[in-house]
Amino acid sequence: MAHERANRPLNPDMALAHVANRWQALLNYEGDTLEKVYRTTLDELSRESGTLGVIFRKAQNKI
Repeated sequence: MAHERANRPLNPDMALAHVANRWQALLNYEGDTLEKVYRTTLDELSRESGTLGVIFRKAQNKI
């Protein structure tokens, strides 16, 4: 969703660009590396301030 909002043609939401980039970066990984990067991404997003941090707080990797 962050990727769609940050890249929409009209009125892109640049506040979400860093989040969108983190998710897009996951496409570059496979296997154990993907799992590690995904877990790190969830952890780092949980430390964001405001609503974003609340959304990802206590997120779990179920891959």
